[in-house]
Amino acid sequence: PDEQKDDLRSQDEQTGEPYIVCTGNPTGNLRVRVAPGTSAAEAALLTEGALITVLDKQGQEDGSTWAKVQAPAGWVNARFLCKQG
Repeated sequence: PDEQKDDLRSQDEQTGEPYIVCTGNPTGNLRVRVAPGTSAAEAALLTEGALITVLDKQGQEDGSTWAKVQAPAGWVNARFLCKQG
């Protein structure tokens, strides 16, 4: 649900906290990329509901925010993350 999604750009204190993958599709996957942005190579896939830790975040020129995640290491579009808990 959209109301659970956090605006990572304005919540620096949440870096290093757990999030879950929430694509909005029960069978959805989230691409983990080697760098921020859709043009970066794909490194892994995360399934809907997967628990991850956000280590850093970075805004892009197109207005999107990308989150650096741990295990699998890489970057994901932060709009598909929901705060755990």
